[in-house]
Amino acid sequence: MRYRGIRSELGWLLSELRQTLRRHPLLLPALAFILGIYYAPYLDPMRGVGVGFVLLSLSQLAHFIQRGGVYLPSWLARLGGLVLVLSLAVLLVRAYERRHRIAEGDLPTEARALVLTSAERIPSGYSLEVELLTSEVRGHHLVFYTRGLPSVGLGDTLELSRLRPIHFEGEERWRTSRLSRGISGSVFGLVEGSRPLKGWGRLLTRPRLVGRLLQQRLSERLGRLLPEGQATHLSRAVALGYMPRGRESRELRESFVSSGVAHILAVSGFHLGVVAALLLSLLGLVRWMDARPRLRALVLLVGVWGFTLISGWAVPTVRAALMLSLYLAGALLGRPARLPNVLALSALVQLVDNPFLVNQPSFTLSYAALLSIYLLYRPLVGCVGELYNPLVRFLWRGLCLALSAQALVLPLCLYYWGSSALSFVWASLPMSLFVGVLIPLVWLLLGLSALPLPLQPLTGLVDGLSEVMLEVSRFLGDLPYTHLQVGLTGVQTSALWLLLLFSAWVLRRYYSLWGRNLAYYSY
Repeated sequence: MRYRGIRSELGWLLSELRQTLRRHPLLLPALAFILGIYYAPYLDPMRGVGVGFVLLSLSQLAHFIQRGGVYLPSWLARLGGLVLVLSLAVLLVRAYERRHRIAEGDLPTEARALVLTSAERIPSGYSLEVELLTSEVRGHHLVFYTRGLPSVGLGDTLELSRLRPIHFEGEERWRTSRLSRGISGSVFGLVEGSRPLKGWGRLLTRPRLVGRLLQQRLSERLGRLLPEGQATHLSRAVALGYMPRGRESRELRESFVSSGVAHILAVSGFHLGVVAALLLSLLGLVRWMDARPRLRALVLLVGVWGFTLISGWAVPTVRAALMLSLYLAGALLGRPARLPNVLALSALVQLVDNPFLVNQPSFTLSYAALLSIYLLYRPLVGCVGELYNPLVRFLWRGLCLALSAQALVLPLCLYYWGSSALSFVWASLPMSLFVGVLIPLVWLLLGLSALPLPLQPLTGLVDGLSEVMLEVSRFLGDLPYTHLQVGLTGVQTSALWLLLLFSAWVLRRYYSLWGRNLAYYSY
């Protein structure tokens, strides 16, 4: 590729940017929607709706007076549409806030509540999430604090009294954090009595609670099969997304954070991909499924969404399940989907359901990692040419995958936590391989536990593999000079992230030109 000069290069990049936005029409609406959520407290939605309709009207007027070479109508129409999308996001945020707001005068002193999570022991007593069943505030989710608590389980009904709201220091930050989880507030009170869950009738309209119950029962069964210890906690976290709070879970999380592979503990799109690959392998054994692609896709989606429900309905897992559903729908309809469009549409679906998800690190990190892989993986893999040795090719691609995923994630980690472990470069590949083996083994163990079969060899294999992962994590976490301690402000993070995003996009566009002309190396 010949260098054309700075002005020509900038003109070419601008043209490529227009082409990119034209090929992926959902990118700008998704960006406008996210900006509308972020700046909702400062924007007037009705004024935005008026401006949007004015711009659309001007675009129609300009269409009649347009002369050759003038693109004013199309740009006015796009700008008006983006303003309407931004205003819609603001309206959605305010509607969500109203739906989850409980005024202090509306909170009854006595109420019935449904237990949604297991009780957590805290210095002043206990805390758990509940759903109010009293008619005046029915359906609101609260974090309930109390000094004494009888033995209760998920789905039990509590009789509460002396309820009063609790306010924390930095209330605005706590409020946005609670709203991102669908929680209306925090209350303190007393438990006068409890009734255990009888039947599943009340749970039919609460699928997430059903998923938590299944997760808890599968976790208890796995705990009976495996010896107690951190290895069992690791198997539960990786295969079921179950990681109760406590000393052992905290030590396990700290070990994986220090080694740069904390994402292994949180069920995400990678874990869902392992489950999807396992389901596809099993469906491949059923020969008559080959002639029924729609039935095979339906079975795959049922399994994927079932795993998403059981593993806790985490934001990255829901994102991956949505993207897989969109890809399969496009393939069955004969309209293959492009990754940026699917990524933008899945983000819009999640934000329409809960606009405050943008305040969760898991949301931004999940989408940033996938966008970073899309932009940088192919240029990094192709920068050395063709690799003919299978082992070298596999190791190089694994290294490129780890590096490309962290490019846009690193600034966000420094913003949220002020530090990041650099050992992910060599830890991600072996840990990912271990997880790819551990998840099928755990589910195989759970399935065979219902049969009168000797399970000692399989339980030993699962426990041994978990112990190996723990030792590798401890070893990598103790390596010197592998931790980056830099705190970034919001402005610094935004500027650095946008710069890295633009650089990654430019690198991908240039790779599409000079990638074919790389020298080829053989090993």
